[in-house]
Amino acid sequence: MGNGEFLPASDSTADAVFSCLVFQHFPDNASQLQLFPEINRVLRPGGTFFIHIPMHLFPIGRFSAIVRRAYSAFCFLRDLKMSIAVQIMQWGGRAPVRGVSYEMDRLIADVSKLGFTGVGATMVRVKRGQLHSCIYGRKA
Repeated sequence: MGNGEFLPASDSTADAVFSCLVFQHFPDNASQLQLFPEINRVLRPGGTFFIHIPMHLFPIGRFSAIVRRAYSAFCFLRDLKMSIAVQIMQWGGRAPVRGVSYEMDRLIADVSKLGFTGVGATMVRVKRGQLHSCIYGRKA
């Protein structure tokens, strides 16, 4: 268990890293990506990771530009709502969930650039039929 920025393990000591229901609380994709070098640091060569991280795909073709613009507007409104929720939390309200999602193809490319091999994505069925998107890979 860590603080989201540092994993409390020595270099090259872990055979596997697993995370569930954590990455959607990060403020943005850059913050999500920052933990992957830490994962690389603690994994032994050949060690694997399996991380639940909300992902999305955009359609291909002419419709893609419209969907991307709509998603940008959604993100703006989500961030505005989050800033209000943080203020309410400071006055005694509940802690908000950010709900940040990463574009799947970009996430796989970004994580692969960090030196991992066999990086891919899958969906895992959890209770009541919910699906969770996960990324996996191996330290070279």
